[in-house]
Amino acid sequence: MSDTIRFRVKGATESCDVRVLRVTEYPGFEALLDGEGPANVNPNATREQQLVNIRSTYGPEKEALGALAIQITLIDGR
Repeated sequence: MSDTIRFRVKGATESCDVRVLRVTEYPGFEALLDGEGPANVNPNATREQQLVNIRSTYGPEKEALGALAIQITLIDGR
């Protein structure tokens, strides 16, 4: 049995279900980008741009907690 996540559009009835394929824990954002590959996280931004963007949202106290990479696939029929 695998886990699923339902994403909903805020303020709307639209949603989609995804199956969780893999969850990988990393000690921080740099390790996450190095382990997953920056293009797999955001193909439209460089590694450095991604670090700046992530760190502008999540400060050092949050990064110290670690980071998760969650690989998902869309479940057909929704």
